[in-house]
Amino acid sequence: MKGNLCYEETLYRQPDRSQVAASRCSDRQRQDRPGGLSGDRCLSANLLSLATEIWRYESGNDQGAAGVTKGKRSAQESGGRPGLGQSDIEGGHQYIKKVLSPAERRTWVIEATEKLGVSERQACRALGQHRSTQRYERTQPEKDRALIEEIRTQVKRRKHRKYGYRRITKILRRLGWRVNHKRIYRLWATYDFKLPRKRKGKKRFNGNGHNACDQKPPEYVDHIWSYDFVEEKLENGRKVRILNIMDEFTRECLATESGFNLKAHDVTDVLRYLFQVRGCPTYIRSDNGPEFVAEAVKTFLGNSGVETLYIEPGSPWENGYIESFNARMRDELLNGELFLNLTELKYVVERWRMDYNHYRPHSSLDYQTPAAYAEQCRNMGRIHPDKQAEEVKNMAETLS
Repeated sequence: MKGNLCYEETLYRQPDRSQVAASRCSDRQRQDRPGGLSGDRCLSANLLSLATEIWRYESGNDQGAAGVTKGKRSAQESGGRPGLGQSDIEGGHQYIKKVLSPAERRTWVIEATEKLGVSERQACRALGQHRSTQRYERTQPEKDRALIEEIRTQVKRRKHRKYGYRRITKILRRLGWRVNHKRIYRLWATYDFKLPRKRKGKKRFNGNGHNACDQKPPEYVDHIWSYDFVEEKLENGRKVRILNIMDEFTRECLATESGFNLKAHDVTDVLRYLFQVRGCPTYIRSDNGPEFVAEAVKTFLGNSGVETLYIEPGSPWENGYIESFNARMRDELLNGELFLNLTELKYVVERWRMDYNHYRPHSSLDYQTPAAYAEQCRNMGRIHPDKQAEEVKNMAETLS
């Protein structure tokens, strides 16, 4: 009985898959036929091992190679056939194919031939790099050398430290360079001028209030103003408040007032000066802060003929224009400065306000400056209807 069991086990025992794969590879290796790398079906396993070895060498540990094929079948388990976890016959390992650019593959092929002792053909095959691409000699860097140096000069300027390639393109055009934004983007990505990627915040509800910026947007110059406070600390730790007032249609920052303790009467003083210099807006939008809902402010705005637009409590996204401006001020100015006293803060903030209005390209205005866009709108007649009628009347009287 025991002998029959042994005979049945021998009869019905299935061979191991790895042994079958190894025997297939060895049989094919013994065939005397040409074909090189393209004709050998078990070459996939060899290419995978080469790519894995290159990845392990570049990463400096064995975990990089293990991470490449984690959760995928190896070449032996697949019987030497192309599949998941193996190098593709037409283009190298799937992980490397997705991650590497041709320039990066070129560097890896050179590293493999010099330090791993493999041929250029084998390294190109393992990394999915075409040999003509590997041997291509670029002539573009010589052509772009002067432009690259100018980009590097502009990026190093203090006021440009938060500018992306689109704003740098606009700055270069002002300086006389006839360049396309796609060319600047190519150089920007090639020479790693990239800004650190911003962390995406939590997506919030857009707001439902009747006074929200998306429900009641501005339609012409001085149609709707908005104001809000920003807090900053001096070197000694003392808090300073900055009052920002902007025209939502032109994105101009009309005023910045800084102080240790700004109250409602300070807000009315700044508004009174702006109304006398620029004129009164139709509306002014704000949150429900105590400085903005004070009776003194409401009375002053009512007497001036300005209606208030208070957003819903706890919904700052409804006042999106001024909140976006505050974020730009925080990112481009306040986070990179150390203020010793209030006088220094007032000077730096006012200088940045002038740069923001007259120098910095604004992405929402087709990369025009707010001051240039405001002048364009006035020339096109996109101003307050009453002011437009008054200007037409004055023009008629002058011509008559």
